[in-house]
Amino acid sequence: MNKKLISSMQFFMTLFLCETILFFGFSKYTLSGGSVFWVLLFSVLAGVFPLIAALPSYFLMKNTPKSYSVLLSDWFPRFSLVIKLFYLICFSVFCAYLLTIFGTFMSEQINRDSSVLVIAFILLLISAFCSAKGTEALTRTSVIVFVFAVFALLFLVVGLVTKVDMGNLTAVFEEHKGSTGDTLTYLGLSVIPFCTLPFFLKNLKGKTKKNLIVFSLISFVFTAVIAFFILSVLGPYAQTQNYPAFTLSKMAEISILKGGDGILLALLTGAAFIFIALFFIAGNKVVCAHPSKAFSIAFAVVTFALCMFMSFIPGVFQFFTNKIFLLILALTAAFILPLFLLCYEKIQKRGERT
Repeated sequence: MNKKLISSMQFFMTLFLCETILFFGFSKYTLSGGSVFWVLLFSVLAGVFPLIAALPSYFLMKNTPKSYSVLLSDWFPRFSLVIKLFYLICFSVFCAYLLTIFGTFMSEQINRDSSVLVIAFILLLISAFCSAKGTEALTRTSVIVFVFAVFALLFLVVGLVTKVDMGNLTAVFEEHKGSTGDTLTYLGLSVIPFCTLPFFLKNLKGKTKKNLIVFSLISFVFTAVIAFFILSVLGPYAQTQNYPAFTLSKMAEISILKGGDGILLALLTGAAFIFIALFFIAGNKVVCAHPSKAFSIAFAVVTFALCMFMSFIPGVFQFFTNKIFLLILALTAAFILPLFLLCYEKIQKRGERT
């Protein structure tokens, strides 16, 4: 049994990387156009949103020896199939979304001749192979990427500190000039990786609650630091950029080392692999107790097919990349369903006592 357990801290590092790539890697609304107050507010929310989303799953799975998938089957023998199908659809949609925006990012910023579908195919292929190695291998890889992320952040801080213009930081409580709604929506999308949390909680060892809080603090620090430099270095120019974090990285300089865009690109690519592999493994846990090559192939085929539809049919692309639609899926899978099951469990226990 112990061989199946993984470190909760390593797992939350995995979720952190997935959250970071969604918000800072490809977000146009990365806190640009704000004041010190908005930087602090959004940074706090970046740590609080995932923490709140995780609470129902944590308390639901805390006192049960069963896995989340088994609980669904035991409590709702018929309806559980619908819930599991919903999770699988969510996982496939989230993967297709990331693959599409990652491919778009590569074609716009790195190589305009690159194909979104080719990039998606390569990412899916490698991620499927990585997921076959299991959760433990994935979380160990996440530790390496996380350490790289820390060094990348230090490089950006040291390389950009001389370019800080405090004049770009508006008055402490000045109105947010960017799109507050869009920024909050992107912050909400940071809960997407937590859709997988219920399926992994029974496999975690260590102080899960403590490590979850530590993870939230790390998210706050990373968000605050990067947002501060985006505002103070880029200023109003950040609002004209599709990828302000990537633009910011190009300006970092330390001695003869000029530009940190290559470092950020490596970090985003590694995080993208981890993101896709995480949802591969989580999807497998929805369907069966043990790793299945057949499921991995089927999941990859469905996800790639969705990527093709998104690439060739503008209406499909607009629908599946709509942030409100994605936010509804994410909140339902990560928060609402676990909360419903938690309430159902409490009602059952009260009924047994009476």
